[in-house]
Amino acid sequence: MIKAKYLLGFLSLGALLVGCSEDNFDKRPTETISDKNLQEQYKKDPKVIDGMIRGAYFMLFKTGSGGTTGHSDFGQKSVDISTDILSGDMAQRKSSYGHFYNNEELLSTTRTSGTNQMHWKYYFKVVKSCNDILSLFFENDTEQPKENQAKWGQAKALRAYAYYNLAMMYSKGYSSPDDLCVPIYNVKNMDVAAPLSSVRKVLEFAKKDLEDAVIALAGFKRDGKYQIDEYVASGMLSYVYLTVGEYDKAIASADKVLAAYKPMTALEVTGGLNSIAAPSLMWGVDITNENSGSLVTFWGHMDIYTYSYVYAGARKTIDKGLYDQISAQDVRKYQFSSSSLLPVWKFYDKGRVNGGDRKWENDIFWMRADEFILVKAEAQARSGIGDASTTLKTLLSKRAAVEGTPGCFPAGTPAGAPTYDMTNILDAVYLQWRIETWGEGRALSIMKRFQKSVKRGVNHSEYPGAVISYDDPRLTFAIPEVEAVNNPNF
Repeated sequence: MIKAKYLLGFLSLGALLVGCSEDNFDKRPTETISDKNLQEQYKKDPKVIDGMIRGAYFMLFKTGSGGTTGHSDFGQKSVDISTDILSGDMAQRKSSYGHFYNNEELLSTTRTSGTNQMHWKYYFKVVKSCNDILSLFFENDTEQPKENQAKWGQAKALRAYAYYNLAMMYSKGYSSPDDLCVPIYNVKNMDVAAPLSSVRKVLEFAKKDLEDAVIALAGFKRDGKYQIDEYVASGMLSYVYLTVGEYDKAIASADKVLAAYKPMTALEVTGGLNSIAAPSLMWGVDITNENSGSLVTFWGHMDIYTYSYVYAGARKTIDKGLYDQISAQDVRKYQFSSSSLLPVWKFYDKGRVNGGDRKWENDIFWMRADEFILVKAEAQARSGIGDASTTLKTLLSKRAAVEGTPGCFPAGTPAGAPTYDMTNILDAVYLQWRIETWGEGRALSIMKRFQKSVKRGVNHSEYPGAVISYDDPRLTFAIPEVEAVNNPNF
């Protein structure tokens, strides 16, 4: 029998000793510590925990995080692209080079899929890293320490983030809360093969981690945006509350974020989303020459102005049906080329020369403030607490396509805030989610939360015109075969 600690990762990534500056990752991890020596090393040098936490964060954008040498394996943004294509909101126009195309074919979720195994390994390596960190404090991970509270809180939040995403990917969502999805590993059982837990239990586990994290991170001043602070943790928690139906708490958590961060302006949402210094980008990493994945990056797969796969023909576009639903008065319609439907004014290198960027130093983000207007509006629409249409209009008022914005608005663009049918407010919120967060890895979980079907547009290479339901088995990741074979509980 193979123990779970081997299934969850071939090395203890939580124990990576990373040399970095305070503001960003300037060097790659170069050293590891074995599990049995963690406590001993920590007693000798408490600063070892700093390297362990940086190592955990590094997994979010490290080339090969999913255990492969493939050019579609680079942490969280790999998952974001995969799941957005699966949802149908993103279309992959050609099979050039093969990367991500099995998502377009709806084949990436099978037991034998390499993509499936890659995503599974990535998330459970993050879980393992966080459990290693938490094991330094207590034999359990529920008691808040008196010292290093912020480090404990970051590990709990990051573990919860992994589990929330796993629950959404390996199930039909909270519409079937008692379905089994993934195993829960904590400090007590991280060295044994655990059974599968239900969606309900996994999300309760994530919720408790995040509630603990928000308390532990109160007042924590982070060194850089790659770190999780109380606002990022509150944002994560609002998603969990929204998913499990605790709408009043989802609203309160979203309001906390919105009190600290302002949503993007029309200029900002067409500004390239390429610098983590942007005020509305809450969580992400400053990419430098030393930590760049070069060709193997989100930008390489999404931006035609970056020298990599999109430039060479493996193009990903907005679904034509979704594009057609965006108002002509809406700045977000002009994030996309009207002819190619490429996101040429959403994700782009500032040089704007086809294939021109060969430094690959555009930043990546995992969370931004605008999401929480939508969290709040959805929670209000589902609960009747407050006025969801008013909340939604606070976002739309900032999405007016003002003529004269550099580059993207043609002369004669209709003035004023875009208008959308709000007769069915929940459907209106659903559409705004899809438009606002396109390409940011939210589409599959949105589809499952709203229990919707999506009709694939004519620009899809595979299944154009097909109607795919949220509960279609091809949208739920199966337990990878190698994991099922090695864990007797599956």
